[in-house]
Amino acid sequence: MVFPLSRRDWRVDMGRFSPRGRTQVRTVCGLLFLLVGAGLLMSCGRGSFIGRQYDDLTAYYNTFHNATQAFEAGLESVNESGGDIDRTRYLSVFPPPQGGAGQSSFGEAIQKSAAVLREHPNSEWVDDALLLIGRSRYYQQNYVGAVQKFREAIALDAEREGEARFRLAQTLVVAGRYREAADALRTGLDSGEEYGSWTARMRVVQGELFVRQENWEAADQALAQGLNDNLPDETGARAAFLLGQVRETLDDPEGARAAYRRVSGYDPPYPLAFAAKLAAIELGGETGTPGRALERLAELERDDNTREMRAEIARVRARLHRAQGRPDRAQQVLTAVLRGDQAPRGSGKGQTHYELATLYRDAYEDFTRAAAHFDTASATLSSGPDEGTGAEEAAQVLPRAPSDARAQANRFRKLADRSQAVARMDSLLRLGRMAPAEFRAVVEKIRQRRLEEQEARAQRTRRQPQFRGGRRPAAGDASPAPSEQPAVQTQGADAGFLFHRDPTLVQQGRRQFEQTWGDRPLMDDWRRAEAIRGRPDARPRADQTEDQARPQSSAGASTTASVVDVSAVPRDSISRAEMKDQRAVAQYELANALFRAAGRPDSAQTWFRRVLDETPDHPVAPQALYGLAQAHRAQGDTAAGDDAYRRLIDEHPDTPIAKRAREQLGLATTDEDPERTVSRADSAYARAYEAWRSGRHDAALRAFLKVADAYRETSVAPRALLAAGVVYHRTARHDLSGQGRARFTHYADSLAQADAPDPGPDPTGSSSPDATAPAPPSSDAAAPARPAPADTTDASAPEGPPRRMIDSTAVANQGASGTPSDSAVASPSVVRDTATGPSGRSEPPDTTTSAVARETARSDSTSAAPQSRREPADPFEILLSHLVARYPETAEAERAQALLDQLRERRTGQGGTTRDSTGAGAPDGPGANRESGTVAPEVDTTKDRPRPPDEAAGPAARRRPAPTTPSQSGRERATPSQRRDSSATPTRSASSLQANASRRPPT
Repeated sequence: MVFPLSRRDWRVDMGRFSPRGRTQVRTVCGLLFLLVGAGLLMSCGRGSFIGRQYDDLTAYYNTFHNATQAFEAGLESVNESGGDIDRTRYLSVFPPPQGGAGQSSFGEAIQKSAAVLREHPNSEWVDDALLLIGRSRYYQQNYVGAVQKFREAIALDAEREGEARFRLAQTLVVAGRYREAADALRTGLDSGEEYGSWTARMRVVQGELFVRQENWEAADQALAQGLNDNLPDETGARAAFLLGQVRETLDDPEGARAAYRRVSGYDPPYPLAFAAKLAAIELGGETGTPGRALERLAELERDDNTREMRAEIARVRARLHRAQGRPDRAQQVLTAVLRGDQAPRGSGKGQTHYELATLYRDAYEDFTRAAAHFDTASATLSSGPDEGTGAEEAAQVLPRAPSDARAQANRFRKLADRSQAVARMDSLLRLGRMAPAEFRAVVEKIRQRRLEEQEARAQRTRRQPQFRGGRRPAAGDASPAPSEQPAVQTQGADAGFLFHRDPTLVQQGRRQFEQTWGDRPLMDDWRRAEAIRGRPDARPRADQTEDQARPQSSAGASTTASVVDVSAVPRDSISRAEMKDQRAVAQYELANALFRAAGRPDSAQTWFRRVLDETPDHPVAPQALYGLAQAHRAQGDTAAGDDAYRRLIDEHPDTPIAKRAREQLGLATTDEDPERTVSRADSAYARAYEAWRSGRHDAALRAFLKVADAYRETSVAPRALLAAGVVYHRTARHDLSGQGRARFTHYADSLAQADAPDPGPDPTGSSSPDATAPAPPSSDAAAPARPAPADTTDASAPEGPPRRMIDSTAVANQGASGTPSDSAVASPSVVRDTATGPSGRSEPPDTTTSAVARETARSDSTSAAPQSRREPADPFEILLSHLVARYPETAEAERAQALLDQLRERRTGQGGTTRDSTGAGAPDGPGANRESGTVAPEVDTTKDRPRPPDEAAGPAARRRPAPTTPSQSGRERATPSQRRDSSATPTRSASSLQANASRRPPT
């Protein structure tokens, strides 16, 4: 057994060594201690295990821990900046950062993480520091720097490679670098590496990338795969909501509802849960029972809902009411939320106005109010990339989002103008057809209603508080109440003008102003008010002063309201006929706007049919027929559209629009065989001739004119013209209804304008003398010539002589007397008639004059001798002159010339006097031409009756000599008293040229 030596024994042993031996032992021990110390020092270096542990410990607690805390502080400020969910845009699963939130905190995190990289490049926190720098730059919206750091972290091939790949793809998607993002995701997902939950997040990022690229099927698949794996609650909830939006786009309502219901399983924040439940309820109402959806909708109403949430509920409730067929209830809901205390602001307000505009447009077809609400919505809603929204952001808008508010406002504003024009003419025509007593009663009722409205407005104005002078004092108040003090209190004389140096007072005033007026767009209030009321003409004019544009006083307003202007009401047959023509053009323009601009072929079809039913012979009828065919085809009714095209070809074969119809039907568009054209013309002439023989003179006149207009280059045209003139001279001009006279006069007037040289535009806007008159108007005429109404025919009407509107006051002026007529308004002001011209002209009788008195005056005026030096040409003479000039080598032209010679000889022999031409059984008394004021002597037209269709005709001549006009010499000038004398007796009896109407023309 060996026993350890004691300290004493050791000393004894050491003492046995010699001094030299002891020195050697000490040297060896010192070297041994040096070697052990050096080994210990080397084991604590950076490359050693102990050095690495020490380096990691100091790197974390000295720098990286502080960097992490700074980053989390900035992240909290970013998360707190979230708000309500906009359901009209695709929800981003990883929302892009908002500038300005937590910038200082992210900057501090970048600095401390950079210190880790500089001072501890070999520590285990290097990849963490790179990721932290990249994420901080991402939230600073420095996407280039963030991408660089994420790529560096991936290159380290460390344990956080999966997160680095996810962060890289997320940053590239937000930066809009979609191709790089797709490559990064493909590399990460196809590498075969297992990155845990980061793989699911990469699937979600891939789904969001497909949404931005509008690849809906791939987005559906990628989001569904990502949701099947483990995801954080917020990420999973947002991904499920986005999946529901994608399936809505794919028209999969059941799948969308399932995705929206899946949101609640991730414990989302309340705004996201509210949006998901609201979307599921809306889809359930659209695809199922709206009543049940309305019941569930009430469960979402809470006191802590924001005003945007309340507006969302109101819009969904309005849509459900519309699905139930209750537009009135929908209108009440939307109006209530806009006028309530919790009215929406910003985009929520714009969406509500847009919803109300679509309700007025679709349910009520009130285009005026629709245009006004579209205009208000456009002030707060973006309209796509053209108005400052990037293309990548515009792609995030759902198809049902209101993104075309401005375009809709412009479109329906024009549509509203056309609709109002048609409605106005309908109302005027209805008033024009009333009996005098009924008309006066209606005018009086309108006057009383205006007075009541004016009084109501005055009362509302008196009740309004005075915003600029403090509150309206109540009776007995000595001082204002504390709650009724001025909006901004004065807190010192150094605050400056309007207290702009005091931020507290500025913010207080701003809040009070917004509480009173809201955050409506910065536009004139009269624009919004008049747009809602549909009165664009009420805005102040540029030449008005501020006092003139200010509302009138109560007395002046009452006087104005008591006057009802009835000048536009057509109270005679010719004026009504002209307005009907104008209304036909307006109806066609409205139908065309509905079809082209508004995209409503069903409504356009209704108006096209109305044009064809009410005015089948109007020049715009072929265009209406073509539009009807297009409207049928737009609705998928190809058979009806083809029938309309064929009808157009049959009724208007030689018009350019008929050529387009043939192209639509795939028919040959080459020039048609002349023999076939003549055959069709003969058939049309035969039908017109049969109508004349059967006693339907108005239909015959219309048909003859139509044949002459449609087949102008055939031998049938001069026959049709001569036949139309004979029918007019013998029957239509005696028609008291005025329809045939107005039609023929329109046609003859267009012929006169086509044959006359173009004098050029009149810069003064006044009408030029009649082109067919051989002499200037008399200098001592009672009134200057009235300007002709503007041409209302469409510029693209079927080819034919350009038509101009005749003077609708011609008949009224002939029967005018010097005695003033009774007025329909109880006002000292004189209500102007439709015939009233510019200032300084003599006033014609009021349009409210009794119909019996007006007809009596008109019939009496035909017996007066028209003794003015210049007399407008007779429409019959105009047509005959045109026939001679256009077809000079035909037999019809010879007969027309013979008739013109007889008329000239008779007028020359009369020496300025007239005669009674009422003989031969004429049904309407004297043969006066009421349209032009010229008494046309009866001529023998029996030999020029409409010929049967089997008679031959000469070739159509194409030269157009100037029409021959009758001589005006020898006429006496009539004084105003002579013109007003409606009891003047004809000075000459009927002559041998008087027509023998009792002799029936042979067939």
